[in-house]
Amino acid sequence: MSDNRELLEWLGLTPADLLVYLSIVALVPIFLLSDATVQAVLALAAVALAVAACPIGMKRDPKFSNFTNAVKYWSYPVWVLVVLASVALYSALL
Repeated sequence: MSDNRELLEWLGLTPADLLVYLSIVALVPIFLLSDATVQAVLALAAVALAVAACPIGMKRDPKFSNFTNAVKYWSYPVWVLVVLASVALYSALL
């Protein structure tokens, strides 16, 4: 059973990954829309969803390999930084 859970983790089919995907859905329209209010709301949503994924996705699972746990530990905070950098970069380009 743990092999299946670890496979789901690597395939990106976990609840934390859903929050990451939703943050992508909120982030992409920021670059496509011209309404500043909508962009601000979407930026806040993207950041909030990315941050919300961290405590869920970063939890260490003793049944997983050390490598998988290390990837989980680092990938979610890196995604938060990517979202923040994207929003900041777009804001700076305006």
